[in-house]
Amino acid sequence: MFGRCGSLLAMRTTSRSHCPSKILVSLCLDKLLPADHRRYTRPLHGRTRTPAGPIDAEPGSVQGRISSTMTDASAFRREFDRRRFLRGALGAGISIPALAAFTSCSDKGGALGGGGGGGEVTELVVPINSSPWLEAYKTVAAAYEQESGVKIVLREFPYDGLRTAMVNAIRGGNQSFDIFHLDEPWTGEFYANEWSVPFTDVDPKFSLDPQVVDFDGLPYWNAKTQTGSDDGKVMGLPVQGNVALLMYREDLYKELNLSVPKTFDDALANGRKAQQAKKVKFGYVARGEATQGGQSITYDFMPLLYGFGGDWFDEKWRPTINSPEAVRAMETYKQLLALGPAEPNTVGQADVIAAMQAGQALQVQTVAAAAHEMNDPDKSNVAGKVGFAPIPAGTGDTPSPASGVWSLTIPKGNSKARQKAALDYINWILEKQTQLEFTKAGGIPTRDDTFEAGGLPEEATAYLKTVATSLPNVKRALRYTFTAKMVAATEPALSSMAAGKTPVKKGLDELASKLASIADDAGYGG
Repeated sequence: MFGRCGSLLAMRTTSRSHCPSKILVSLCLDKLLPADHRRYTRPLHGRTRTPAGPIDAEPGSVQGRISSTMTDASAFRREFDRRRFLRGALGAGISIPALAAFTSCSDKGGALGGGGGGGEVTELVVPINSSPWLEAYKTVAAAYEQESGVKIVLREFPYDGLRTAMVNAIRGGNQSFDIFHLDEPWTGEFYANEWSVPFTDVDPKFSLDPQVVDFDGLPYWNAKTQTGSDDGKVMGLPVQGNVALLMYREDLYKELNLSVPKTFDDALANGRKAQQAKKVKFGYVARGEATQGGQSITYDFMPLLYGFGGDWFDEKWRPTINSPEAVRAMETYKQLLALGPAEPNTVGQADVIAAMQAGQALQVQTVAAAAHEMNDPDKSNVAGKVGFAPIPAGTGDTPSPASGVWSLTIPKGNSKARQKAALDYINWILEKQTQLEFTKAGGIPTRDDTFEAGGLPEEATAYLKTVATSLPNVKRALRYTFTAKMVAATEPALSSMAAGKTPVKKGLDELASKLASIADDAGYGG
């Protein structure tokens, strides 16, 4: 049978003009893959959907964890382990040129199933990460498909692998994706390298809707100053309005006669009191884990760094991360993490959320996107008992929540037709009605008028009110052109300090030295 697969593929490849990938999959997939990797489509609201599932991939590889969430019923849309497939195909005698054709062509004319080349675009391929707001995004993506007739194919990656996949696509010149989802730390790098195109290059008449929240200049990029400022061009639109929040057990606060903390010192006192009363296992939980390719502990540390009056650099790009204010911020953060799991350097975002959902934590510090899951009775043991408050302040009364916003951008190198179709989709996502549906499904809106709209679920109004209250005080996260290199230094350094493996002052001094070299190498040094 394997030999017949190879010969039939070769015959069909030479005798027909379209891509052989459908033929290859339909003839050979069931033989080449183990049973547990065969995924078939199932109905979803009159359409079909490929069930998501893990796919073996090397760490940081382009494949990552892929799921096609809106697909047609053909066997070509089955998910499979590409590495096992290729090994099996080569063992079956299928030629290297045939496999190259399989991995690079599409009936629609776009790479890897992308849009329609220079003609009509019927499909958009969108990479996205596994996140608390993914289901809300899938909801509106499916609605766009039904409304427009353009298929939205979501390729799902773990957070660590998403940036790698997009960077490799650009550097490889394969135009794999029609839209980029950029976490905030990646924006400076993508914009400075011109990996994303200005919206006015796609539509000269484009202008930013004044109702869209700009999160301290996030949509813009000034190519001359290499910074995000509103005198630059619009490069992306915010799709998920994450800001850091404090989430706490309202029932235990009431029982223990606790007040919502105004400062991090207040939060420390509350956590210790709850632990001493043996009401919870953890008094406070936040991220201490380091990640690759993005920010984890770096993000959660920022509200303390800014709140105590510290910063990463001064106006001449000299590192200030070892200032007395920064030292105090890190010492306080270390004390907060000590109220959580015994090994804080192993605690990631999913662990923070799970600690609250399981009823183990009095307070957690996490992004607004997690709020919906806290009061979902199907996921949380404490549904209906979780309150939401602005992130505490360091000194004074004003908190400094960090933005953690995702942006939709358009990759360079795609055809004009594909770029126009991408911009149409992005504009639709930012429309008021779409944002309302996104919010109802658990997303965090990025339009001012959505926060003020009626008809939202009652359980959402509390955390949306807190997000709206936090927005005037939002501090931008890392958006430097060198952020990728910067977080590669900050993540392990801060995590080591959080775990007590490195003394705070020594660790921050060493980090300051590294940041000086990184900024200088990028042309920012003083």
